[in-house]
Order: sequence, then structure tokens, then C-alpha cells
Amino acid sequence: MKKALILSQFALFAVSIIFGANYWISKSLMPDYLDPFQLLILRTGGAMAIIWIFQLFIKKEKVPFNDLVLLAVCSLFGITLNQGFLYIGLNKTSPFDASIIHTANPVIVMLIAAVVINEKITLLKSVGVFMGLSGALFLILTSNKSGSSMSSLVGNLFIFANGASYAIYLVIVKPLMKKYHTITVLKWVFLFGFIFSIPFIKGSHQHINWKIFTVMQWSSLLYIIVFNSFIAYILIVYALKHVSATNVGYYTYLQPLVVAIIGIVIGMEVPGFIKILAGLMIFSGVYLINKRI
Repeated sequence: MKKALILSQFALFAVSIIFGANYWISKSLMPDYLDPFQLLILRTGGAMAIIWIFQLFIKKEKVPFNDLVLLAVCSLFGITLNQGFLYIGLNKTSPFDASIIHTANPVIVMLIAAVVINEKITLLKSVGVFMGLSGALFLILTSNKSGSSMSSLVGNLFIFANGASYAIYLVIVKPLMKKYHTITVLKWVFLFGFIFSIPFIKGSHQHINWKIFTVMQWSSLLYIIVFNSFIAYILIVYALKHVSATNVGYYTYLQPLVVAIIGIVIGMEVPGFIKILAGLMIFSGVYLINKRI
């Protein structure tokens, strides 16, 4: 059991690195090689293919029509809008801004859960929600004053919308995750997500200049599809079998550190005071939300 707990921590640490690196890797492909919608369709299509192949090796589950409709709604928020907003935002703003705003996701999830399923919000959690949202809004509204040429108000707003759509997905998909095998849920979510993503590219896939792709760009695309969309999720599922969801959530706060280190190493971005202050406000808010008295 102790070995499983240790391996779970290593798995979650690996996920933080995978997700942290993905911000820079995804941004490196846009806009010179792929536009946000092209990257959206390639990622969802690639991940869908891998998951459908993987599901051949697990026990088949019959999903009734009503749940398929609910899975379709999940895919709209969890895949199409979520990933679409992510790539549009990341194309316009800093990877560090995006990673900081994403740490506010637990705050958004709590607000949506309160509205959708009447989840109770205590006074302490209310303070946490206020601090978390204030930190996120502070970062968004000071985007053009943060000292980073990559920061963008519009881009950060799309990243916030990305987090909000994913939060809606988490609230809706939770009962389905309890009802069905993880891979069963994922295969339908990615299938519907891929279908819903097709209209957004408006035939732009015909204009991808594959000839300019080098080993670096092909490797980056493979990383996004295989590591960021499949392997990372498998590692999370493994970890959830041995540690709490709260423990998994804490590793989200390593991602801005990974993004910052990579940015400094490649000479692209050094986080300034405003971004660090916004991050601390969000971290404090999420801490209060998860604090048990």
C-alpha cells in the first residue's frame, strides 16, 4: 500500500510536468504552424482515436440514450468549448498567465456546483471564493500592465472562459463517472467533442502547410495528443485509486512553477510582481475553500 501511495505521488508529479510543459508546447505551434481551431480538431480527433482503440480492451458497457445525451452535453463543455477557448486564449496570451488562471478552477467549480446542485457554501468558503476570483480578475484586468509582451486581456478572458466551461463539465460529468467506467465516459465524450468541433474549423484543415513541419512540430503535436490528452489522464485515474481527489488537486499548483521554470530556461518569460501577487491571492482562496475546520 505504501508503494502504491508513493507511486501515486510520482504519477501526479509527472502529470504536473506534462501539463506545465503543454502550455509552451501548444503555444509554440500557434499561429505559425496551426491556428487554434486546427489544433483543436487534431487534438480531439487524435485523442478520440487512441481512447477508442484502448476501450477495445475493457468490458463493454451499454449506455442508454438519456445518458448519451448527457454525455454529449458534457463533451460540449468539457471538450469543444473548453479546448477551443484554451487554444484561442493561449494563442493570444502568456502560458504563465494561463496556468495561474487555471488554478482558480476549484473556485469556479464550487460556484457552479452551488447553482446547479445547491452545494452549500460556508462563510469561510465564501471568503475563499472572493479571494480566488479577485486574484483571477486582478491578473486578467492588469494583463497589459504586467510587463510581459505576451500577456493579453482578450487572451486571459478566453482562458477564464476555458476554466468556466471545464468547471461546468466537472459538475455534470461527476455522476456519470460514478455510474460508468472512466474509459466508457471518455470514449463518448471525445467522440461527441470531435463531432462538435468540426464546424468550428470551417475547412481550415485544408490550409495546413504540412510541408513546413519539422521533427520538432511533429513531436509537439504527438506530445499534445498522446501525453497531454491520454497518458496524463491515465496517470490521474491511477492516482485517484490510492489518494484523495483533494490530493490530486493540490498538484495543480505545481503547474505555474513548471511553466515559470520553462519560460525562464528558454528565455521567454520571467514572472513579475503582479503575476506572483495574483497567484498568491488565488492559492489563498483555494486553500480556504478546501480548509476543514
